[in-house]
This record gives sequence, structure tokens and C-alpha cells, in this order.
Amino acid sequence: MKFYYIMNFNLIFTSMIWALSSTSWFSLWLLMEINSLMFFPLMTIKMNQKSSEAVFKFFLVQSFSSLLIIFSISFNYFQLMLFSSINIYTMILMLSLLMKLGFFPFILWYINILSEVSYTIIFFILTLQKIIPLYFISLILDKNNLFYFSFFVTMNCLITVLMVFSQTKIKKIIIFSSSIQMSWLMLSMIFNISFFFIFFLFYTTLMYSIIKFLDFYNLNYLNQVYAVKNIYFNFTLMILAGFPPFSGFILKWMTLFYLTSYHYWFLSFVLLVSSIANLLFYSRLMFSSIFYSAPINKWAKNLLYPYNSLFIINFLMPIFLSMFIS
Repeated sequence: MKFYYIMNFNLIFTSMIWALSSTSWFSLWLLMEINSLMFFPLMTIKMNQKSSEAVFKFFLVQSFSSLLIIFSISFNYFQLMLFSSINIYTMILMLSLLMKLGFFPFILWYINILSEVSYTIIFFILTLQKIIPLYFISLILDKNNLFYFSFFVTMNCLITVLMVFSQTKIKKIIIFSSSIQMSWLMLSMIFNISFFFIFFLFYTTLMYSIIKFLDFYNLNYLNQVYAVKNIYFNFTLMILAGFPPFSGFILKWMTLFYLTSYHYWFLSFVLLVSSIANLLFYSRLMFSSIFYSAPINKWAKNLLYPYNSLFIINFLMPIFLSMFIS
């Protein structure tokens, strides 16, 4: 059984590498489906009744979006139209990929389903499973014409920021925060692919740090977070929120630099406002944890050592990797 899961992981990573080196739309779709099929068995590990229903719904939505993708690709080729042109089938392709990513206007199903699965599954869906759809979108979009895509990014930022303030479940808060980060990641990938990989690597290690902490303490609600005192977790929240001068702020500042260089002022303003609102929410969470938390339990002290290392990596990684941005 362990060998079976190892083979699944190997196929998942292999399909991602092949997809990132592919120029064929059909090949991208095929590799994306192989990646999804290899991931579904991993979602069945340690399932309960709620999580099994969530996995089934997730499979249905992913299958439906895959059908729409191959439909739109086929009609685009049939009509001999370029993907850079704006037509109904290109729009269907874009919406199908946004559905896979759980992006606006398909964010609600994503939130409801992922909030019922384990933290480990949430981590993989919020990170590795997004690479191929993000790459697909970057090949469709033209950085000189982001009018339609700007609408989706704007609405996604506004809706997620408004909804996250009313949440008390930790899993939903993490998913909403990831949705906001996806807006930044998508735009960074369109403008500079090297910068995107630095941003995505930083985002992945940051999400692993947070989810590892939440899973270790089995935290599901905000009031449970207040009962755990961990300075590294609070600093990680500051990095995720984009507090200056942490690395999260530097990466977002560089993304805004790319946007403003192409005169996307309104989109830059929306991202900035959503980031400030997200920063306020995490500030409230962080200060509540500091002032109302109890001393850390002795049985949990062993988490501090690996978490300390993860925090240092999150803090320093963009500073070192920024030297390789071309």
C-alpha cells in the first residue's frame, strides 16, 4: 500500500514537470487529468463520512470542468482561431480553469468542499494541484490585455475579503486566504515566470508551516487558536499577511511593480486594498493570540524546533532567490 502511494506521488510530480514543459493545449489537458486521477486516491486516506462526500463532490466538479476544457480546446482548433483572441470558447476555457482553481465565480463550492477534508489534503489542493491550471491560464492570457481577467481578479479579492471577516472555522479562513494569494500568483505568472516560481515556492512553504501547526494542535476554530501560544506561528501570519518588511511584503510589492509598469492602476489598487484588509484580519488574529493565550503545553514543545526552521526558511528564502530573477 505504501508503494502504491509513492508511485502516485511520483506520477503527480512527473505530470507537473511535463506540463510545465509542454506547448500543446491537448497535452496540457491530458497531463492535468493524469495529475488529478493520481491525486484522488490520496484523498481517500483516513476518510470519514463527511470527507468521503466532499471527495465525491470534488471529483464531480473537477470532471465537469475537464469536459468543458476539452470541449473549448476542440472548438478553438476546429475554428482555427488563436487562443490569444477573445471568443466564446476561449472564455469557456478560462472559466473552466477558474472552476478547477476554485476562483471567482466558483469559490463557494470550493470553500464548502475543502472545509470537510483533512489538513493534509487541503495543503496539496491549495498548492501542488494548482500549478498546471495556473500555467494553463498564463499561456492563454496576454499581459497587454487583461481587461476580462481583471474583472475576475477584482471580484475574487472583494468577495473573499468580505467573507473572511465573518468566518470562525480555521479551514475556511485558510482557504479564503489562499484564494487571495492566488490573485497575486496568477498575475505574477503572467508577467514573469521566474518570479512566479519564487513566489509559489514561498507560498507553498508558508502554507505548509501554517497547516502543519494547525494539524498538530488539531485546531478547527478561532477560539482554539487563542489558546495556543507560539511566537513563530504569529510571525508566519505576519509574513502571509504581507507585513513590511517581511518577505511576503517584498513579493507583493514586486508584483505591484509589474502591474504598474503596464499601467494596470485600478487592478493594483484593488489588490492593495484587499491586502490591507487581509492584513487587518491577521493582525486581529495575531494580537488576540498574544494577549489572550495560555502558556504552551509541555507536550507541544517538540513542535517548536521544526517550526523554527520553517519560519527561518519563509523569512529568508525570497531574499536569496530574488538574485536569480531575470
